[in-house]
Amino acid sequence: MEASIIEKTEKARFNVMLLQMISFGIWMIGGILAQFPFDKSVINICGIISAIFGLLFFYGTIKNLLLCREIKNSKELSNALGNEMYKSFDCRARTSGLFSTIICVMFIYLVDDYINFPVKVYCLILLFVAVITVGVHRLVLYK
Repeated sequence: MEASIIEKTEKARFNVMLLQMISFGIWMIGGILAQFPFDKSVINICGIISAIFGLLFFYGTIKNLLLCREIKNSKELSNALGNEMYKSFDCRARTSGLFSTIICVMFIYLVDDYINFPVKVYCLILLFVAVITVGVHRLVLYK
C-alpha cells in the first residue's frame, strides 16, 4: 500500500478529531451558558449556536466512526494506524483527562462556598473539562 494513502487517512483522522473537539467545545459552552439567567435573546442565540455545533459534532462523530471502520477493514491501514503507538497515545490522553477531572473536582469543591452554581452546571463543566482535555492531548500526541 502506498504511503500516501496512509498519510491521507492519518490526516483525515486528525482533521475529524479536530472538528469534533472544536464543535464539542462550542456546543458545551453554549449549553453551560444557557443555564445562567441571561436575557431571553442571549439564551436564544446561545441555543441556536449550541444546536448548530451539536449537529456538527454528531457529523464529525459519524465521520470518525466511518473512518475507524475503514481503518479496521483494511489490513495495511490497520497495521499502520492501529499500532501500539496510537494505543499508547490514547491511554496517555485518557490518563490526562482523568487527572484534569480530579483537579477540576477539587477546584469546584474549594470554590463552591464562594460561587453558588446549580449542580447541573458543575456536571457540565466537569464533562467539558474531561472531554476537551482528552481530545486536545490526543490531538497534540497525534500531531
